[in-house]
Amino acid sequence: MPGIEGKLYFGCEKIEKMMIKYLKLLGLVVVLLAANTVSAQDTVTTWYDGLWKETVEADAQYFREAWQEDGLWMVKDYDKNGSIQMNGSYSSLDPDVRSGNFIYFHENGSKRSEGRYAKNVKVGLWFVWYKDGTLSDKGTYEELDAYPSGTLQMALAHPSSAENDTLSIRRGEWEYFYESGKISSRITWEHNAPVDIAYWEEDGSIPYEEPVLEMMPEFPGGEDALMHFLGTNVWYPEQDKAAGVSGRVVIQFTVEKDGSIADPQVLKSVSPTIDAECIRLVNSMPNWIPGVQNNRPVSVEYTLPIGFKANVYPAKHRKPRR
Repeated sequence: MPGIEGKLYFGCEKIEKMMIKYLKLLGLVVVLLAANTVSAQDTVTTWYDGLWKETVEADAQYFREAWQEDGLWMVKDYDKNGSIQMNGSYSSLDPDVRSGNFIYFHENGSKRSEGRYAKNVKVGLWFVWYKDGTLSDKGTYEELDAYPSGTLQMALAHPSSAENDTLSIRRGEWEYFYESGKISSRITWEHNAPVDIAYWEEDGSIPYEEPVLEMMPEFPGGEDALMHFLGTNVWYPEQDKAAGVSGRVVIQFTVEKDGSIADPQVLKSVSPTIDAECIRLVNSMPNWIPGVQNNRPVSVEYTLPIGFKANVYPAKHRKPRR
């Protein structure tokens, strides 16, 4: 019965075409689901040098892991040893635009600070802790709609968190604490200016003298004395001098609240021997005058560039080595 067979054939062909179309649609859905799964789970790792400039893994001091989630970039920053430094979210990574909750960490893994960013400025309630977990600061920043447009433009144009923190506007009552947990000061801020200040010594008494609101650490005798110390105590490694190796090493170290020097590290390298000399030089410095913040001596990270410039002459003009 050819007619029936023909109908059956064409009927099967129609069903087959419908099935193919359905399967193609199903396949498309599967592909789209798979693509969404990949985009949500793929992690991008980027390596950075000590100045947070992108570099290769072999030269890196830090690395970043980033992945997309609900339209944001979720980011974790680590030092080269794998210790976490920061956990936060960005609306953009080119340029960096911080948007959402952030947690920063001390070297020992404890929380250093926690709060929220919007368009690269701090907003809302923020907390700061000492390394042992004791509360150091707590207070509130203005919400985004209170920021002048010019301030936001500057924050977006200069995405460094350190620069942005100076643009963030504190408001209302802030409290600051000694490492013992005792209150150090209570300051009311309006548009980043203190309008009411109360200070206490660690024993709870009122200071006799006018306390210092904020002071950076200082080398004994000031900057000129620091330059003299560096110039008279630095040693130029012979092999680098002979080879004409020149450049500027950038060293970061911590001036502790007792003025001692801790944790020197190279942020920008010139050569292994010159880097080592800079570390030796920093470790040999006398105690500094410690930094002060809100009537408390505080530990402060300090960055110091040290330059090396070799005088390279043709061989016949070189002075013989002694």
